[in-house]
Amino acid sequence: MWQETRLRKYSTVRDPKPVSIFVLVDALGWDYIRDRPFLEGLAQYRGELTTILGFSSAAIPAILTGVLPAVNGHWNLFYYDPQGSPFRWARPLAVLPSFLLNNRVSRKLMNWTAHKLMGYEGYFYLYAVPVKLLPYFNYCEKRDIFRPGGINGGRSIFDLLEERSIPFRSYSYHQYTDQEIIRRAILDIEQGADQFYFLYLSEMDMFLHRHCQEREKVDAKVALYDRWLRQLHERALAVQQDVAMYVFSDHGMVPTTSTRDLWSEIERLGFQVPQDYLPFYDSTMARFWFFSAAARVAITSYLKSLDCGHILTGEERREFGVDFPDGRFGEVVFLMNPGCLTVPSYLGKGTLKGMHGFHPSAPFSSGALVSTVELPMPVRTLTDIYRLMEFAIY
Repeated sequence: MWQETRLRKYSTVRDPKPVSIFVLVDALGWDYIRDRPFLEGLAQYRGELTTILGFSSAAIPAILTGVLPAVNGHWNLFYYDPQGSPFRWARPLAVLPSFLLNNRVSRKLMNWTAHKLMGYEGYFYLYAVPVKLLPYFNYCEKRDIFRPGGINGGRSIFDLLEERSIPFRSYSYHQYTDQEIIRRAILDIEQGADQFYFLYLSEMDMFLHRHCQEREKVDAKVALYDRWLRQLHERALAVQQDVAMYVFSDHGMVPTTSTRDLWSEIERLGFQVPQDYLPFYDSTMARFWFFSAAARVAITSYLKSLDCGHILTGEERREFGVDFPDGRFGEVVFLMNPGCLTVPSYLGKGTLKGMHGFHPSAPFSSGALVSTVELPMPVRTLTDIYRLMEFAIY
């Protein structure tokens, strides 16, 4: 079985520019390929990638920009912004009974209507955020981050490609399924018009959410992606003299071990939402904004007493690059212990077999990198992927 592969010698001498294929397989972390023969025989390098704090909404922009959330402006999908909220249309709905607003059919209808009404091009989903609270929040990913101009705070690799007039192709769930992305990329590569290809394969994420603790199912799924990627590489080599393929992930998937109903626990303290405080219960963290000194003291004190997680310190926020000075993503952020979920949460009312978004050092959290060529530089973290892509186009 494969173990973490040695990093072969680095070279500063540039070879003739190859066709570069970068494949992001969402959630296919190091712990899910370490002992499996994933791309065995093709890989010149296989290794662990340190992820960042947050979900894919934070990790993927960090990959595409090479900088952390406080710089690129992308962390959790929802942030506090009552003045700029695009969900002001929801205010009149708040008078309706909860069973009318928050059932499965009405939520699906509202999500579709909101998406069309606001015209967002990025990933958009309302999840289970209470409708009456939507007008207090803004939404982070308004544009397609896999295109030029998609990042809130700065430029991505796609902006750089456009600036340098380098022909490229980018594929994501916006257009195709994972299998269709592979097929489309093969057809485009065979035409030979582009130098840089970026494939975002998203479906592994939900599979691992549901099945990460089932060894045989994971074996079969990883083997399927192995076959697809081998085919992509083989067909590219058939028409191109020099091909470099990099397969990587944004995070792993931590098996669920327990749950905690923070939502109910905090409500029992007796303070009013949104008069005294505003919460946002993500699946692995709880974020709070306070409008009452008494609520701030009581809720913060209660969180400090819990053994299922901890409040992020200022030092941790700086280390993780989530130290937003305006507190838009939370004045207080309570991070759950690895494997412990907030259930129910604003992202869902059920329990999944696996989750990501815990502390970056938690077991099963790391991403992975597999390269078919020797790496031109050390690549240890998600933001290093940007430098690898940048190197490929210079």
